Amino acid sequence: MIFSRFLSGEFVEAFEMSASKRLSLNIVANVEQVPTQNVIGVLPGSDPVLKNEYVAIGAHYDHVGVGAPQNGDSIFNGADDDGSGTTAVLALAEAFAKGQRPKRSILFIWHCGEEKGLWGSEYFANNPTVPLNQIVTQLNIDMIGRSKPEGNTHPRNRELSGPNEIYVIGSKMMSTELGVLSEEVNKSLY
Repeated sequence: MIFSRFLSGEFVEAFEMSASKRLSLNIVANVEQVPTQNVIGVLPGSDPVLKNEYVAIGAHYDHVGVGAPQNGDSIFNGADDDGSGTTAVLALAEAFAKGQRPKRSILFIWHCGEEKGLWGSEYFANNPTVPLNQIVTQLNIDMIGRSKPEGNTHPRNRELSGPNEIYVIGSKMMSTELGVLSEEVNKSLY
């Protein structure tokens, strides 16, 4: 095995590690606890039986804060990731609250700490507001509007959705039913 080491701010020449060599490490960690919370709203469903099932609609409301400056800006702006998702969940909550109630209940979830390691969604999974087996689907909204303009063929944008499209991640891998449903709805609109 080849190792290189970093001492006193400088890299040292790489060296081969063998059974005759010993390696010792001193690791210093700074642990900081920062209080935060998920924000959850529940809209009860209208059907006496189906209201015990939940459709969860979520997004994360954090971003990574500040860091090494890029182009002179050290703030990691989160309007795309994921201010757009959090405002969409808020808009959906308002629309459902003002409109006809769906048969199933809806959980609106704004997760915290997602950019730091999925803290909010992990906390929710371990401490659910409602029993997890009553959640029939989870729709996670992230980065709305990251679409390429019509006619854009730049290679870095090939994975982006086109104008008036939504890119559904996992719709074929994690939930084939969701993939089929979203494609049927798309086809019915055109």
